[in-house]
Amino acid sequence: MLQVAKHWTVLLLGMTATGLSCAAVAPFAVSPRGAVGPTIFQAESPITATIAMIAALGAAFAVSVLVGRIINTAVGLFVLGWGIGVLAMRTETIQEIAMAGEPSLWLLAGETFFWAVCLLVMTVLMFRFSGSLQDIVPKEFERAPHPLKSRDALKSAIFGMVVLPIVAVMAQTPMKGQVLMAIFLGSMLAGLFGRLSTPHVQPVLLFATPCLFGVVGQIWGLMQMKLSISESFVLHTIPALSFPLPIDYAAGSLMGVAFGLGWAKSFLHHEDDEEEHAGVATT
Repeated sequence: MLQVAKHWTVLLLGMTATGLSCAAVAPFAVSPRGAVGPTIFQAESPITATIAMIAALGAAFAVSVLVGRIINTAVGLFVLGWGIGVLAMRTETIQEIAMAGEPSLWLLAGETFFWAVCLLVMTVLMFRFSGSLQDIVPKEFERAPHPLKSRDALKSAIFGMVVLPIVAVMAQTPMKGQVLMAIFLGSMLAGLFGRLSTPHVQPVLLFATPCLFGVVGQIWGLMQMKLSISESFVLHTIPALSFPLPIDYAAGSLMGVAFGLGWAKSFLHHEDDEEEHAGVATT
């Protein structure tokens, strides 16, 4: 009981700290129209917004590492995603971009790619400082697959694409809660399927790939728009895959994959139990 209470206390304190850290970026991420966000690269002062975001992520990452060391790395990455999500919930939707004249929508996909790279770097560092997931072990008498370059790692990472059909089905409006929930659920399924398909590799790549496939979804959405984004918004013809913004993918990817890994752990635990019981029955 004491251990459980300790973990919940650490988790809640970590979520509070990362949320406050990332929320502090909001005043620096103001759009030319005066709204908060919704992107960093297209803010009124993109350099200032980028510096503020990097500083906030640095503080949030440090807190997340502590959480990861006390509980586990997946929980640490969830806490980091939670902090980013707090800022995402304070930013505007794609409506702000549509009403801002004719901004560069390709820059939107570029920012999502930037977030995917940031997530990969932070995930690699998180596994380095907080340690590997203890419930993931290599097959008996075999070396652990490389978490970045092995076939198993790539096989696991490819399940990040699951986020796209979920977003296409669920994100029917640009409402922030609906968009974030769609990305979260898609990433959770990616974490589940990726873990079940390759149970012996550390899922380092998996945390970033839903965000990376989000770039593909945004580009596809751009290609489907026959009119300008402002005209498409007024006519309600913006594709669902264009609703999520870069920070939405970043937050949803981290939180969703972390949940998916936890869900998969319960399935794998039951499989191990069945094998153990089968072995007892035959002896």
